[in-house]
Amino acid sequence: MKKQIIGEPLVINGRQLSLSRAVRAGDMIYLTGQIPMRDGKPMTDGSIEEQTRSCIESIQATLKLADCDLSNIVKTTVWLRDRDDFPGFDATYGEYFGSEPPARTGLIGEFLVDIKLEIECVAYAGE
Repeated sequence: MKKQIIGEPLVINGRQLSLSRAVRAGDMIYLTGQIPMRDGKPMTDGSIEEQTRSCIESIQATLKLADCDLSNIVKTTVWLRDRDDFPGFDATYGEYFGSEPPARTGLIGEFLVDIKLEIECVAYAGE
């Protein structure tokens, strides 16, 4: 099985990162952790709800390149900077995933840039 790179290289603050936006391996699609972005730069302002929407909308755009959508996601891993942001994050996340959300792991951690969260996901593109 040969892996397939999905999407153009990621460029943040004018610098191309040494990672793939997403990789397809068979029926599985692995998306790089998505941080909230605005105008090609990390979104260092805005509420947890706004930053969550930014991440999920970027995930949607990447999945579309693989002829998939949010319903194909089987697992997410979410890192939050502040545990107090969890209720706002979870409410916004729930707006996108409804009654059949993917499995999810949540962690508290630090980031390389001043953001509130990062979301990584795995999608299944089979039947």
